[in-house]
Amino acid sequence: MNIDLQTAYERIQNSKSPIEEVGTIIIKTGGQWDPAEAADPSKLFTIHLHQIQGVGIGAAAALDDWMHKTREFLGAEMVLDRI
Repeated sequence: MNIDLQTAYERIQNSKSPIEEVGTIIIKTGGQWDPAEAADPSKLFTIHLHQIQGVGIGAAAALDDWMHKTREFLGAEMVLDRI
């Protein structure tokens, strides 16, 4: 399954269960996802999707970091497209 960064971001942002949605996208794009690890809020967790890495203590914090970095990247990309 090929899903672009903008679509992945929007699907996660609009999901009622963003952690499950990012896991689904990672699996469908050939990555690895362990729901048990994602459910543990005390572990260092990394999300690597579309060359952007989010890190945090627990999957929710890692996803927040990934979403923040993705927003910045998409915003910068839009500025560069205008140049």
